[in-house]
Amino acid sequence: MKILVIDDDSDIAALMLLNLKKKGVDGESVNNGDEAIKWLKNNSADMILLDMLLPDKNGPEILQEIRTFSSTPVIILTAKDISNSETAELLEKGAQAIRSKPPKFDELIQLMNEYK
Repeated sequence: MKILVIDDDSDIAALMLLNLKKKGVDGESVNNGDEAIKWLKNNSADMILLDMLLPDKNGPEILQEIRTFSSTPVIILTAKDISNSETAELLEKGAQAIRSKPPKFDELIQLMNEYK
C-alpha cells in the first residue's frame, strides 16, 4: 500500500511516514496543495492523508480539486476542532473519514485496509 501525506509541517509528515513504514505502509509527502495536485496527476497512491490547514489552499479546497480527477480515498487530519456541519461538508465532498492530529496509527491502518 502506498500513501501520500499532504502536510505543511515536514517534521510531522516525516514522523507519520516513519510510523506508517513500521506498519508496512510505503509513502511520500508534499507540503502544499499545488504540489499535492501535481504529484497525484503524475503518480498513484492507495490513500491520501490530507491536513486540513495548508498555506496555499485549505483541505476542503484540495479535496474538491482531487475529486475532479481521482477517486483515491482521502482521510482528513486536523488539529483543530471542527463542527458537525464542517464534518458533513467534508464527507459530502468525498472524504472517507476525518481524524484528529496526531493520528492513531493503528486506526489509520485499519481505515486504509477498509478503503483498499
